[in-house]
Amino acid sequence: MKKIFLTFLCLLLAVAMDAQELKKVAIKTATASSNSTSEGAKMAIDGDYSTFWHSPWNGQTTSFPTNFTITLEEEGLVEIARYVPRQDNQNGSWGKVEVLYRNTESGTKYISLGTFNLNQSGTTYDFPIGEVCKYLRFRIYDGKGGWATAAEIEVGSYDNTKLEAFQSYFQDNLFTTLKPEVTSSEGIEDADVKALVDNLLTDQEYKNFRVGEYEPYRTLASLQQELKTKSTYNPWENPTGIYVKSGNSFYVMVEGIENETVGLSIKNWGLSEVGSSYSLRNGLNYITATTEGNVFVDYFTDNYKTAPNVRMHFINAPVRGYWDQETMTNADWVKMLSKLSAKDSSIIIVRSEHAQVAFPVVAWKQHCPTNVDSLMTLYQQVEWAERDIMGLEKYGRQTKNRQLYYATTYGFMAAGGNGAYCNISSLGAIMAPDSKRFDFWGVGHEWGHNNQISPGFHWSGCGETTNNIYASWAQIHFTGTRSNLRLEDEWSGIDEYSGMRGGRMQTYFEEALRKGVQWQLQDGPDYHGTTPNTITVMGYDYNGNSTGMVTTTSRNYDHFVKLVPFWQLNLWGTLAGKCPDIIPMVIEGIRTNNNYGSTYNTNGKQQVNWMKLACDSAKIDLLPFFEKAGMLKPINAYIEDYGAGWNKINQSMIDNLKKHVASKGYPAFTEEINYINGHNYHIYRDNLKLSVPATLGSGCTYNAGKVKVSHSSVKNAVAFETYNANGELIRITMYGLGSDDAHSFTMVLYPTSTDEAEAAAYIMAVGYDGTRKKIYEKNNLIKSIANKFYTITSSGKGNCLSCGSSSSIAQNGTITWSLARASKSATSADIVWFAEEKDGLTYLYNPQSQSYFGGSSSAKTTKLYTKTSATAWKAECIDDAANKYVFGDGSGQYINAYSATETGLYGGGAGDANNIWILEEVKTINVSISSTSTHCHLFACYPFALELTDEIDAYVVSGVEKLPYGDENTVYTYAVLDRIDGNIVPANMPVIFIGSKKTHKLKLVANDNTPHKTPNLLKGTALKLTGMTKGSVMNTLSASPEAGTTAQVKVNTTATTLAKNKSCLLYSDFSNVSPVFLATRDFITGIEDVEVSQDNEGKVFYELNGARATKLQSGRVYVTSDAKRILVK
Repeated sequence: MKKIFLTFLCLLLAVAMDAQELKKVAIKTATASSNSTSEGAKMAIDGDYSTFWHSPWNGQTTSFPTNFTITLEEEGLVEIARYVPRQDNQNGSWGKVEVLYRNTESGTKYISLGTFNLNQSGTTYDFPIGEVCKYLRFRIYDGKGGWATAAEIEVGSYDNTKLEAFQSYFQDNLFTTLKPEVTSSEGIEDADVKALVDNLLTDQEYKNFRVGEYEPYRTLASLQQELKTKSTYNPWENPTGIYVKSGNSFYVMVEGIENETVGLSIKNWGLSEVGSSYSLRNGLNYITATTEGNVFVDYFTDNYKTAPNVRMHFINAPVRGYWDQETMTNADWVKMLSKLSAKDSSIIIVRSEHAQVAFPVVAWKQHCPTNVDSLMTLYQQVEWAERDIMGLEKYGRQTKNRQLYYATTYGFMAAGGNGAYCNISSLGAIMAPDSKRFDFWGVGHEWGHNNQISPGFHWSGCGETTNNIYASWAQIHFTGTRSNLRLEDEWSGIDEYSGMRGGRMQTYFEEALRKGVQWQLQDGPDYHGTTPNTITVMGYDYNGNSTGMVTTTSRNYDHFVKLVPFWQLNLWGTLAGKCPDIIPMVIEGIRTNNNYGSTYNTNGKQQVNWMKLACDSAKIDLLPFFEKAGMLKPINAYIEDYGAGWNKINQSMIDNLKKHVASKGYPAFTEEINYINGHNYHIYRDNLKLSVPATLGSGCTYNAGKVKVSHSSVKNAVAFETYNANGELIRITMYGLGSDDAHSFTMVLYPTSTDEAEAAAYIMAVGYDGTRKKIYEKNNLIKSIANKFYTITSSGKGNCLSCGSSSSIAQNGTITWSLARASKSATSADIVWFAEEKDGLTYLYNPQSQSYFGGSSSAKTTKLYTKTSATAWKAECIDDAANKYVFGDGSGQYINAYSATETGLYGGGAGDANNIWILEEVKTINVSISSTSTHCHLFACYPFALELTDEIDAYVVSGVEKLPYGDENTVYTYAVLDRIDGNIVPANMPVIFIGSKKTHKLKLVANDNTPHKTPNLLKGTALKLTGMTKGSVMNTLSASPEAGTTAQVKVNTTATTLAKNKSCLLYSDFSNVSPVFLATRDFITGIEDVEVSQDNEGKVFYELNGARATKLQSGRVYVTSDAKRILVK
């Protein structure tokens, strides 16, 4: 019954409060001393809060002060003039305003009523007038963003009828305590008064949230000016717990306002970015909400230290509630949430001492239904980190103003002008009440944007860098185990450390410390290898003077890599205790320079001044640290960023800084600051000395271009330096790189190379104090595998990489692969691979398939590709004597023999036996002419160039001849054999070998450019050729007892394929004649000019192939010792 009764009262309240509280006076006209072209003064008296007057903008300048003047329909008493700011945003919200009036008595003279400061707060404000007026003028001296706007100007007087109705029943000014004689609402005519009396008599929790005391906060602009932050802090302090719908009306009884502006704001980020604001005065205030949302008390003043708290009573207003860590418990939270629907997408406010979040009910119920206290402790910890870096406590600049994090329906995470926001769909990571799951980095990163010191610590190129100092400080202090730091533990990197844990920070060690690249131009995982854009921009000299338009190049660089030197300085100074609060000291140095922007008017000057302040703050010469980091180097580059611009530092600027530091007599630092990170700072803090094993190599294990160094053996090393045999530094490895546990080891970069300058020879462990000791030695210079043929045999499985014995090519060119592995065979071209090298990487070419070995990073995906799609492998020798190699794809994946026949890609490097391959150079290929045949011919086509020996020749079929032979008039068809030129058979040229009946070992020739001999009627294939028509191929060899030759070729009437590495003749090329007789060009010439001999006694004869004839046969042609061709009869 009680719920039904209260519902009835709420309905009654909504009906009873339709009347307006302000008795308006009609306004005739409005004028302004300056207007925009489309938003004139009349739009501020049209009765529509969605339209507004706007001073000049969009390329035009607003000149202050600017006057806004209204003319009343009739001269009369005006008690109040109400300013309603634009409702879509705060641009043009009034700051300092002087109010003047004019009437018949004053004539043309305007009389001032005083000056009011609205603090550009965007709050509806009632100016007290109390004069007879015909004209009112508002002289506006400043406005938010450099403009002035107004949604509406209204004038009139208050209606006190409602106030008197309440006063009859209550004994206090806020109407929270009934007079003793009021025990029932019976007989009360005013519906609002009646509802309030009933609520106080029946609802013991009525006053919760509806009655409250609200404190003053410092104005956002003043706070921003002091802290030098990029953005303002939370504009929605003092949540009330009241939640209203658009169109709802309610009364607010107020007491305690003195000389400050106090108002209300209504905001609900989840529903809309548009909010609304209303002015308040002491006494009864009538509010009609123009937007839906939570209600806040706007009480911002620069007199916040002395201004009194203000008390308010939101009479009969609907309560949503809010949660405050200082005064509430988890039980209060659970009770509050229980009253709200799990599908409610509207906002509920939660706050800690310095943090305020505005997330929807549905998200609270899903992600944090019970332990809100733990969650807000995490937010407060981020705030501690942010404010600690800024030095607010240290320098007495702490503020009770909070930072805001709110939910949106767009974007992901970002920083807004008044706080930071996150898309509703991604809130889980920042609403987890558990330090191991809470996204410290995300929250710290976006709030860090708001807190970036600008100018001074936010020059071009720092947009996504210096904000991360805050994020990293929060992360290292409060993540549960410190095992997942963004820089030190992200699986990232480039080059040989791509995909390794800590790879992003490792990039700085290589790019800055070893290669010496300027700080703003160091490569990194983000934007790696990006091609610079050519752009035309305004040029500037080193003093910031424009030099006209110039064409230059520009690109983005990794923002996290640029963070490292600031992070290292903070670790060394504060966590290691070498110079506590060094970053806050630099920031304070920037804050206390009132002319900072004009003095340091270029990005380069700000960067140099930052280093100067660091040295002055630490009283240490830190310039060598900055030099190694790449910050103290000449640079002239246009840097991409949210605010792109030139970074220009010349040698003169550097020399002046060095002179300044030298003049101070600061001592030089003696520690390896550039090697510190979030996992080894304790070595610096505790001054732990480097300790290495007595036995060189103890605690070190080599594995595919890296050496695993155990921290329990090599103790207190802060980094590792790799040198070549000439003592030149070729790699610097960060402490903990590549570890997969709690940093018990480091994977030290130890490259192999065929170049002595790039081949690792030994490792020096580095102590925090600069001590260096050798811990490992092995010359990683390897012989080049380039431009040679190999078999590639799995060390684990014992068989070879092969293009597949059943791979084939069809007549239409379609290739069918069967990439697998095969048994080792000296005669098989399938398993022969050629190593091509480019830029230190190896391409594995299979001549048989004329394709390259490659694959993607998962099992069973290795394939044969064209070169444009092939994988470039990093071939690393792990055992030079045994020719053992691993082939990595640069992302931590290696060619792996994961089954008896299949090949894929897996991790593990040389630690997995199936990743290891034995390379054996192939110098010869077997070409067999069968000893059982009656001829000495072999149809062949090999995919690599071969060098002939003295015992074998190679021929092409250059033509067809039809000639008679013997004393018969029989005409024979001859395939004319022409010997190739020279002794090299070019790759993929079909030939007929003629030689001794044996297996010939022919040498493989790399990179041969011998042209194919033409014409050539032979057709050939390396892969098996399929889809041929039966009876089209001639390659069946047999002895030739007739026609004067030793071999004849017959048509193959059944074959539809041609075997791999074979050649053939086409039946159609010989007019479909079979057999065809193989004859050399010399033989053909001999038939055309042959002598007949019947008397052959005592003469020596030779076969046409050069062999001595032991028995003559009638009808055959022989050669005599004097080179005559004789037909024997």
